[in-house]
Amino acid sequence: MDNYANGTTLTFVKFPGFYDAQKSCQREELSKNVISFAKKVHSAFDKRLNTKPSVGEDKIDERALRHKDALPPKAMSYSRLVWTIEKLAYLEKGWDSYDAIAPNLTATNNCKYLVDFFIQNDFIPNEVVPSVEGGLGILFISGQKYGYLECDNDGELIATVSDRAGDVHVWETNLSKGQLKITMDRFRKYFG
Repeated sequence: MDNYANGTTLTFVKFPGFYDAQKSCQREELSKNVISFAKKVHSAFDKRLNTKPSVGEDKIDERALRHKDALPPKAMSYSRLVWTIEKLAYLEKGWDSYDAIAPNLTATNNCKYLVDFFIQNDFIPNEVVPSVEGGLGILFISGQKYGYLECDNDGELIATVSDRAGDVHVWETNLSKGQLKITMDRFRKYFG
């Protein structure tokens, strides 16, 4: 167990690769950039598990972390969301028992980029879900309002906000930082 000056306490499970990631992260780095730390830890998980993720199993929580406070909240959110994206990447056509198209590499890579962008900007998504139209969606929920950013298999990004009572706004966006900032600001304003 390591205690950091910012009050964060990390508890690590002993397995090869995990401590390598921990050792490669200086204490100052954790305080300055928890996302970078989470990426290194996530990489250690991948090497340790050495299997493709299975839908329905949350191996990060079961095998690597002792309790929910093992990583700072931003790093934990990043790890959880990226793990979900990686699990969903292995869906097959018809995953919804109809004829839904599975997410492809374009959708999964774009989704990872967007999750990283939002978390770096302190706008943490609630969940990542598959899209029946092919791709992945990033979901933000606040009360009765929700925001949804769909990463299509063809690389398009469609943003939606709704109050679930008929007030729906939809717009296209792209991966440029300027457009993503505008989209994030529209989400934040809508959730007010």
